[in-house]
Amino acid sequence: MVRRERSNEETDHRFREFIDGAAEVFLRRGYGRTTMAQIAEHLGVAPGTLYLSFTGKESLFHHVIAGHLDESPIHSPRQLPASFPGLDSTSVMLEKGLRRWVDTSAVGRPPSGTPSNPEDELRAVLQSLFDGIRRRIWVITLVELSAEDWPRLDEITRRVFRQGMRDALADYLSIRMRSGDLRPLSSSRAAAEMILEGMTHFAKGDGAENPRVRQTLVDLFVHGLVADHCGRGDAR
Repeated sequence: MVRRERSNEETDHRFREFIDGAAEVFLRRGYGRTTMAQIAEHLGVAPGTLYLSFTGKESLFHHVIAGHLDESPIHSPRQLPASFPGLDSTSVMLEKGLRRWVDTSAVGRPPSGTPSNPEDELRAVLQSLFDGIRRRIWVITLVELSAEDWPRLDEITRRVFRQGMRDALADYLSIRMRSGDLRPLSSSRAAAEMILEGMTHFAKGDGAENPRVRQTLVDLFVHGLVADHCGRGDAR
C-alpha cells in the first residue's frame, strides 16, 4: 500500500488545529501545569504525533502566540518538527506584533481637524478597538496567565498593550475633550483604562462573537462620553 504524502494545505490545517487545541489547554491549565501529553489527549492524537510537528512545549507555546498575534494565515514551517527559536525571537515577535497593532489602530495617531460627527467617530474608534482586542485575546490572556513562567513576555504585553494602547486612547480622548466634542473628565487616562479593561473583559466572554455585546458595550461608552451639544443616537 502506497502511503499518500500530506499536501501543504492539509499540513497547514493540521498545524493550525494543533495550535488552537494547545491554546485551549494552556488557557485552562496555565503553561507550567500543561504537558505535551495533556495537549495530545485534548487533540485526540498520540503524543508522538504531536512531536512530529513540534519539538516540545516551548515550541508549541511560541507558535500559539505567533498564530494568534495577527490575522496572517497560519503556515507550518518547511522543516518539521517546528523548533523553539529562543526567548529573544519570541519576545521580538510579540513586541513587534503588538506595537504594529497599536501604531496602526484607530487611536494610533492623534486625530486632527474637527470631526463632522464626533459620535460616529468615537463609535468607529471603539468598535475597531474591541475587534482588535477580540482577535488577540488569546495571546493577551495566555501571556498574562503565564507571567510566572514567561515574565519577559508578560512585561512586553503590559508595556505595549496595557500601557501603550491606554496612552494612545487617552491622547485621543484628551484631544476631543479639549475641542469640546467629548465631555470633559478629570482624567482621560482613567477613562481609557476603564474602556480597555471593560473591552478586554467582554472580549474573553462567551458573548464576544455576539455583535449585540460589542454594540451594547460601545453604546455605554459613547453615550457617557459624547458632549450633549453633539447629539446622540438611540440606544440599540
